[in-house]
Amino acid sequence: MKYGNVAGIAGAVFEIEGGSLEVKNIVVESNFNARVINISPGLEAPGKGHNHDGNETYYVISGDTVYHDGTTTFPFTVGDFALVEPFELHWLVSEEEGITIFEIVRP
Repeated sequence: MKYGNVAGIAGAVFEIEGGSLEVKNIVVESNFNARVINISPGLEAPGKGHNHDGNETYYVISGDTVYHDGTTTFPFTVGDFALVEPFELHWLVSEEEGITIFEIVRP
């Protein structure tokens, strides 16, 4: 068993035009990653219209955002989740408070 508290994990901060993104890795394995991501207010993250070759799951812990999947835009708020298929376009635009999400990646 692994045990810890996200508050005690040092995050990697990435400055992106218009704001910052902080990534706190909880689990990093060859076939499974879990992390908490803090996205600053107004930031389009991690970049408009990107995709990955693995599955991703997002779960909103705090804040509000707008989720885009390339064809649809919808509100994304506390308690919401998204299951992103490989190569599916997606991005978030964080609202006034910023947003914290829990992400699981299966590369």
